[in-house]
Amino acid sequence: MTVLRELMRASHQSLKHDFEVTVPATDGLVQICAAAFARTRCCANDWRGGFGGAIVCLCRTDDIASITKAVEENTKNNLI
Repeated sequence: MTVLRELMRASHQSLKHDFEVTVPATDGLVQICAAAFARTRCCANDWRGGFGGAIVCLCRTDDIASITKAVEENTKNNLI
């Protein structure tokens, strides 16, 4: 998972900085998941080559509740 997390992080950073095709909403979701995986073991990346839409967040089944809670709390507080 560590190698996959680093590859997905690098991929998102490339989409964001090299190609400039991400949007604030997906950047925010990736950041929320990144902060949550400091406490869990997941990785996240913008999906479909940027241009908004979706992210992929891979985590263990035991971590789904933590990730879901982090996303819900941050979207409720309009942080993305």
